[in-house]
Amino acid sequence: MITSWDIYWITRLDAICFGLGILCLLLLSFLILLISLRMVALKDRDWSGHKREWVAPFNERYFKKLFITNIVLFFIILSIGVLTPSTKEAAAIYLIPKIANNEQIQKVPDNVFKLLNTKMEQWINDMGKEKTK
Repeated sequence: MITSWDIYWITRLDAICFGLGILCLLLLSFLILLISLRMVALKDRDWSGHKREWVAPFNERYFKKLFITNIVLFFIILSIGVLTPSTKEAAAIYLIPKIANNEQIQKVPDNVFKLLNTKMEQWINDMGKEKTK
């Protein structure tokens, strides 16, 4: 049985997918910024060859840690976003099996064919009566 809580989450799925997309864009932007700052940090040295002070957070160890963390988070969130169904898809996932497995709905085609067969026989009989007149 579907509850109001289920309906609420089904209707929120589009917003969740949108939020995950925004989060992926932010992570991608951060990744580009991180790479850009690392490239600047490698080129920004004093004449003596020593790095300037602002470059210290972008040394190789911290850069690798931030880079790998960002890549992993990006792909995890991207995967979740891709695998999260939209509201319409979730409704179809929930309702189609219930409709397909409902015994009353499975009996409908039999009843429809019986009704059509009966009506066709009545029309044929009526057409035969009209021709004899």
